[in-house]
Amino acid sequence: MAYIPNFVKNSNLTADTLNAIGNDIGVGVTVVQDSLDTLHAYGNTVLGNTATMNTFISALMNRIARAEYTSRAYRSPLAVLKRGVLDFGETIEEIYVNITKGVKENEDPLNPSNPFLANMPDVRTAYHVSNVLCKYSTKIRRKELRKAFLSFSAVDDFIAKIVEALYNAHNWDEYLCIKYKLAQAAIDRIKAGAGVSIGVINDDEKEAKAYLKQARKFAKLLPAYKTEYNAAGVHTHTPTENFVCFMTAEKAANIDVEALAAAYNLSYADFIGRVITIDSFDFSDDDKARICSISGIDVSNFGLSASDIDVLNGIGIIGADENLLQIYDTVEPYFSENH
Repeated sequence: MAYIPNFVKNSNLTADTLNAIGNDIGVGVTVVQDSLDTLHAYGNTVLGNTATMNTFISALMNRIARAEYTSRAYRSPLAVLKRGVLDFGETIEEIYVNITKGVKENEDPLNPSNPFLANMPDVRTAYHVSNVLCKYSTKIRRKELRKAFLSFSAVDDFIAKIVEALYNAHNWDEYLCIKYKLAQAAIDRIKAGAGVSIGVINDDEKEAKAYLKQARKFAKLLPAYKTEYNAAGVHTHTPTENFVCFMTAEKAANIDVEALAAAYNLSYADFIGRVITIDSFDFSDDDKARICSISGIDVSNFGLSASDIDVLNGIGIIGADENLLQIYDTVEPYFSENH
């Protein structure tokens, strides 16, 4: 489910883009594609004035940074769990109406049931507050910009270096944070004795077959309208088409995914589209520091012990509803500051 970009050449990246920016900011030099002399003259004009240089950098990043990002960077494999963009506000209200209870109808004409007796619905509400607000910054030095005007490909490399450092940092942090929340949710359910345990897979073929047998049992429980498999304790179920399977790379190598697809009564093509492979549930010291830094929590309050991580890595495969987490993006503004 990872996003694999199409590698295409942006023919409007160099000469046409530089000329468009030059017209906007008054460079006064026209760049001819593949003409280094015109590129060098353009660069000398931009570098000759600090105000022009700052305006050029802002205009260049605003025009092509996003195009470069989408053609060069990979998205987090867990990004498919995001619900969309939260344009306004900082809180998501999640509402669920639980099923009502039936009562025996009183058919005695001398003692009829009260038709106006209110049967209030069981409405559950959860509020999800924005918990990550961060920014990514970089500094562009004059000598780096000078090198960008050495050749047309250097302009491409100049943008790629800046944009990849920013957006790939964001993508990696996003991956770590979602994996962290997934691990927390899974370990909470395990400690509560809830959910369905379907064993541990090792390299042993017999254990793998035993796991598949338990997986088939779990698949049969997905449509069940039960209260045991959700933290709110409401009656709900997971249709097969809403099922997702989180699998560590190690467990993915030890299990026959085609047989696992059959266990969930899905074709291999349908099932593989519901599998999200993660590296592992391990978090290095650097991973913990990055998560805590953008989440505003102390590393000592990380919340997952070494034994918790061992348990999750031992399980290796987590089946859940795709709506398990509430993940939204907020506005992603880009801005520059001149120095």
